Amino acid sequence: MEKYKELKERHEKETNSLPLHFAFGKEQLEKKAKELNFNSVEELEDNIFSIGFGGFALLKDKKLIINTFKRHNKELENALKDKEFLISAFRYEMSNHEYYVTYDKTETLAKLGISYDEFMSNVIMKEAWKIAQDDYFKKMEEMGW
Repeated sequence: MEKYKELKERHEKETNSLPLHFAFGKEQLEKKAKELNFNSVEELEDNIFSIGFGGFALLKDKKLIINTFKRHNKELENALKDKEFLISAFRYEMSNHEYYVTYDKTETLAKLGISYDEFMSNVIMKEAWKIAQDDYFKKMEEMGW
């Protein structure tokens, strides 16, 4: 089974290969319209959907994009059922969210799509958290934190 970091990197690579576009302002929209072989910004706008934050994709690619993100979510959901994967995910996200400073589980859990209630009712998740936390604190100590 992939470790969490490997899954994230694979998902990132797949996401980066999707036909997603970004434009901020009229000038960039005009450039994108030409690049995508549309006669005007208006024609471009009739053939796209927003992904937020200045991003968009062509309507013809909508199914591919939605299915890719659904698959990514399902892969993560399935992987989180494996204790070793959970440990690697918790460790990784603890580091990303400065757990050593905050001791706050919520950011780490939220990044993984795990609710606090779900975490508290899942023995395997709590065991994986304890192992990851111990490893994480040991690493922080070794680094002089």
